Parts: sequence; C-alpha cells; structure tokens
Amino acid sequence: MRNQIITQLLFLTFLFPFVSSAQLTVSNGLTAVQLAQILAGPNITINSATLTGGAAASGSFDGTSSNIGMAGGVILSNGDLADAPGPNNSNGGNANLGEPGTAQMDSMAGAISFDAITLEFSFNLQSDFIQFQYIFASEEYP
Repeated sequence: MRNQIITQLLFLTFLFPFVSSAQLTVSNGLTAVQLAQILAGPNITINSATLTGGAAASGSFDGTSSNIGMAGGVILSNGDLADAPGPNNSNGGNANLGEPGTAQMDSMAGAISFDAITLEFSFNLQSDFIQFQYIFASEEYP
C-alpha cells in the first residue's frame, strides 16, 4: 500500500509540470468592432468602436489551455501581442512599438507614457444588466 501511494505521488509530480505549463494563444488583426463584440458578448449591439495604438498590440486570446482563468476574450497590450503567451524570462521584454502614450496616463503616472492602446465603444443593451470580466497582467507587477 505504501509503495502504491509513493508511486502515485511520483506520477503526479512528473505530470504536474506538463499540466501547469499550458500556454495562452493569441490572434491579432481584428477590427475595433470585432474586439468590442468579443468583449461585449451576446445580446449587446455595438454601435461604434474605435481602436487607437499599435497594430501589433490588440487581438483576442484563447485561454482554455492556460491557467489564466478565462476561456477567451480581448487582449490589449502596450507591447507586441506575440509576446503575451510567454515565457516571460526577462525584465522589460516587451517590444517598443514607437507609439505615443496618452495625456490621461501621463497625468496618473506623473511621467510620459508610451505605446498606449485604447478600445472605446458605444453599445445598446438588450437587458437591464451588463457585466465585464477582466484580468490585469503585467511583467512589472507579478
């Protein structure tokens, strides 16, 4: 019995690194309206949408094979979206897209910001309730 438990624990020990290393997958090239519709979900009509920032900094993600906690959604980055899946093994590893920041971020940070990405949209609800789920992730703030 003891040998069986030890064998099972060893099996789980070797299995765990493979289970926990699943990756996020990302896709870019979506329009502002497409991103807004992914974010808004069903029963919400998108009236207009505007996306400002670098072309490589926005898209969608599939998180079903990752530990991010969401099946999918919109990803906005101040770097290259291709870097989002990782691995993140260096400080400041994101690309400099050469895009400007925003006055609002400059004011909040007390410094000049760079590579801002903004998705703004207006919508009509088909009900009296709306909910958004989001995750803030950063290589600077673990």
